[in-house]
Amino acid sequence: MEALAQALEKILTEDTYKIVVSNPVQKSENYQKIVINRIQDAYQAEKFTSKQVFHENIPADALRGYLETLLNDRYAQCNAWSSNYGYALRISKKGKLLFTKKAAAGTPPVQKNAHNCSASRKK
Repeated sequence: MEALAQALEKILTEDTYKIVVSNPVQKSENYQKIVINRIQDAYQAEKFTSKQVFHENIPADALRGYLETLLNDRYAQCNAWSSNYGYALRISKKGKLLFTKKAAAGTPPVQKNAHNCSASRKK
């Protein structure tokens, strides 16, 4: 889906600090939503089930492919925030891509130390 790739490129060229992927297409999907936070020079995905949260570290250069895999046929919604903009990406049941970009209201939150992230540990 070329439109999806273009929308993700717009989102990821900004200094995106938080991405939320939600609205699973199939009820049998393992995770209800996935929250991706920027941790120093990498990202950490928090995958939410109904009772647990699983963490996965993602290198910055692999984030685009990770999001494309999730949004191609598994999830129908993605929201992202950068220091300047807020993004909303939705995929309809018929496969139509709806993409909006709005100016951010306020300043981004301070980065927290990641739970279970090797990039945040002191050596």
